[in-house]
Amino acid sequence: MVNEDDIINFLIEHDGEATLDEVSSTLKIPKYGLNSAYALLYSLKSKNIVERRGDKWVLIERRRTPTTSPPKPIEEAMKAVAKTFEEASLIQGQFSPTPLDLQVEIKPEEHLAPGVISLMKPNKPYGTLKNLKSLESGTVLDMLFLNPNGESLGGIPSSGQFAIIGPLGAGKSLIVGEAALRVSDSGLRVLYVSLDDFWRFESQRFDLQSRMFLMAKILDLNWDKISENLYVLDQRLINESFKENYKRLVNDEKISLAIFDSLDGLKSCIRETKTFHEILRDIVQTNKTYGITGIFTAHLDPSRFDLHIANEASIFPAHLMDGVIAVADAQINAPGLKTNIKGFKRLKVIWVLNCQICGFEESGILICITRDGLIRLIEP
Repeated sequence: MVNEDDIINFLIEHDGEATLDEVSSTLKIPKYGLNSAYALLYSLKSKNIVERRGDKWVLIERRRTPTTSPPKPIEEAMKAVAKTFEEASLIQGQFSPTPLDLQVEIKPEEHLAPGVISLMKPNKPYGTLKNLKSLESGTVLDMLFLNPNGESLGGIPSSGQFAIIGPLGAGKSLIVGEAALRVSDSGLRVLYVSLDDFWRFESQRFDLQSRMFLMAKILDLNWDKISENLYVLDQRLINESFKENYKRLVNDEKISLAIFDSLDGLKSCIRETKTFHEILRDIVQTNKTYGITGIFTAHLDPSRFDLHIANEASIFPAHLMDGVIAVADAQINAPGLKTNIKGFKRLKVIWVLNCQICGFEESGILICITRDGLIRLIEP
């Protein structure tokens, strides 16, 4: 198993610097995940052995600056506390606009007040407040949401966290798969966490990567551009330490859209329900902190789903989401009809159950799963 010493030796042999891809491919270890190239490099970074410079990780020397007189114990303690808070803020993505000021007058009689609460007040200059923005997915999802004027938003509310629920075979994975391809083809970076299928097999199995390539070809998208902007994690890299690796990954790679397909698969990887809810909560919070739009699929029948019941044992805690989108089979009531309609089972309806960010179309939209596995709108 590759360890930190192997990483150091590799950097020494390569003039003291290398990219994450170079470390991963040469040492034959995963790019992200447990015992990955990123995890080892980040561990060395926390020990001041390497540092990040652009897209390269650089081996550095650990220097100690001599002092003319030993620091006072209280000054030393304050600096240690400040350093701890500075490192913690970097991990959590809460970057301070100015460096911490350690040149303060320290009085032995002063003590930190326990449990200080900082209140916020609304901003007065309304012209500087944020406007509702959207992330264009290029899919039927863009037709569901409305701007404050009641007009189509033309995309998914940016930085919103949305669940798409529906039974197996409803077309959820087809919708999010197309969104992943179109958004990455547009130049934005997408993280696709595949939890119900494996992205790549060495065997002749027609794996998820092959199916996505075929979909991109049918949609006339640029696979080279998609390969540059689409990042994939599958269930083999998911464990209880995933939430920490996730924070680093989305921040470093500047992810705009994160797709988890599905929450059922995520829970199967985590197993323990309480831990699953904690990890999902951290993922959602990380997305909101970094301005990442999140889409999560869940195998739930909309007819049996009650949005107003918060069930801790549920696979899908609705209160964590900004909105819920449902997909289900279309229903046709025709009195006296005793025969099946050819192709009817491919007809689906998609609609928004709720959205706390903006308005939405209250009527469902009729869609169809085509023979080549694409989602097509049925024009009204």
